Amino acid sequence: TPGDIYGPGGDDEGAHGHSFNLQQLLAANIEVTTTGGTEHVRANCDTDGDGQYEDSERPCTSLQDLPTEALFGLIQLKQACEDYSADTCQVIVTAGTEPGHQTHGPGRAIVDIENLPVIDEFIISQMLGIQSSVSFEYDRFYPGQDGGYYMYETNPSHWHICFKGPCGN
Repeated sequence: TPGDIYGPGGDDEGAHGHSFNLQQLLAANIEVTTTGGTEHVRANCDTDGDGQYEDSERPCTSLQDLPTEALFGLIQLKQACEDYSADTCQVIVTAGTEPGHQTHGPGRAIVDIENLPVIDEFIISQMLGIQSSVSFEYDRFYPGQDGGYYMYETNPSHWHICFKGPCGN
């Protein structure tokens, strides 16, 4: 079970709880990780309980209070990419609702996913409708054909996806 695989941390039960969201993504073959590995994927990133998210508690990825729009948006993105490509389309979530981001947080339908060749090609050509990489600019939001907003951030390289506003920048 995900509780056996992923690190400790408090968890609110229910439709937007970390465990529920993690189980849904894993069932759709969507990985969730951090730069420190899956043991740092947990509901509560404030492991010492002081209300602060210090460097010693990083890295951490949480799915606590991730809105349904983001959960289903990720699943639909994975399914559409699999339908599009003959190659396996990996979707790996690297950031969710944990603190420490300017735009992410509980109740915000914003996630980061790892940039990988198949998902990169799919997002640029199919979701954004850009047929030439020459016309694609990094570090800016593009409206997706699914109603979301996609930004390929370069430091570090990853996709920043907003499935429902406010998206920030």
